[in-house]
Amino acid sequence: MRRLGGTTRGFDQRRGAGVNTDRQNLRARSCELRYGGAIAGAQIDDRPRVAADQLVDLADVELAQMVASDHAHGLRIIAHWRIGYDSLPVRTRPDDLTDSDLFNCLSKGWGLKTAQLEYVAVGGGSHHWLALDAAGKRHWVTVDDVANHLFLGSIRADAFARLRCAFDTAVALHETGLEFVVAPLRSKRGQTVEPLGQRYAVAVYPYLAGASGVFGAPRTAAERAQVVDMLGRLHQATPAVAALARPWPVSVASRPALEGALDDLAQPWAGGPFSEPARATLACHAPALSRLLATFDQLAAEVAAAGGDQVITHGEPHPANFMSVDGRLLLVDWDTVALGPPERDLWMLATDTGEALARYTERFGRRLNPAALRLYRLRWLVDDISIVVDGFRSPHERTAEMARAWQGLTRSLASPDIP
Repeated sequence: MRRLGGTTRGFDQRRGAGVNTDRQNLRARSCELRYGGAIAGAQIDDRPRVAADQLVDLADVELAQMVASDHAHGLRIIAHWRIGYDSLPVRTRPDDLTDSDLFNCLSKGWGLKTAQLEYVAVGGGSHHWLALDAAGKRHWVTVDDVANHLFLGSIRADAFARLRCAFDTAVALHETGLEFVVAPLRSKRGQTVEPLGQRYAVAVYPYLAGASGVFGAPRTAAERAQVVDMLGRLHQATPAVAALARPWPVSVASRPALEGALDDLAQPWAGGPFSEPARATLACHAPALSRLLATFDQLAAEVAAAGGDQVITHGEPHPANFMSVDGRLLLVDWDTVALGPPERDLWMLATDTGEALARYTERFGRRLNPAALRLYRLRWLVDDISIVVDGFRSPHERTAEMARAWQGLTRSLASPDIP
């Protein structure tokens, strides 16, 4: 699952990171502070005061000093450059979901006599628990708030059905012999996911003792080759799940939130402490964001006209969705599995040398469309920005999660893909 967030999602393997990108960040933050005296004051005064270990990159006083600082100051802006996000990060358990609720769901759904539940504040998009059953066996439990997953649909019943479709597809892929697919365990009813009330969807996985990847961490050439081979095998498995999997739309479900925000820059935003700083930031970047959306639309039309194969894709094969377990590399988080062009997966492996993409073409016989690779890279970026902006316009409070979202927005707006 993406995550802030993934990002939950700001995946960035593009060129230009480092000093130059940090300077872009500096200019972006300076722009935020210059946009009107009242907004600048709000930017400084309302910046959440969160401890350094909660990943806030600059203290309030540093933010104020940035206006007068030189570009060398930009070298220390980004202490945590790569933090992904797809939906706002999930670090706090939901207030309306008790351990008793989850105990009952696991017992009724999977027959688990759970002795202990521990909330695990990791990842984004989904909530996670570690469950210990009466026999001492551990299970990994995920709980999705289907109402907040726009990529699954805005109607809860539809979102739940699409999540079940994704998990059914993952199970089918595992059963075809793709041993690296970490799929959920079926419930007593044979379902891959069970409802918990009107809002939540619960899935249970085998507990894996291994090392998870780090979102945005650079891969070695050998690691990229291994991932290419895994994705190629996944794409080749399309006939086994073509009738089950749903197609993945190129359109960005969260995009109306960004377009609405760009149309509403003249009015104050009153969702919470990040609302006005976000409005000021978007006002500085509005022309560039409009060009980004136009470029995305142009690429989408170009790729549609070119046609091409539709294969079964994971959708988010970034390092954080891989685990190393007993020397095996496994791929987790299959909520976005769907039919799409192979570039939907492979853009994340693009490098300056192009060796990973060349390997895919050589081993699996598919030539990749550069326009499609760029399209899906921009799609990720548009989705990131749209989701976080929507969060800042909505009611919110000062929390570490929202501070991480603010970092993510700042980094996304500094992307070299925004003209």
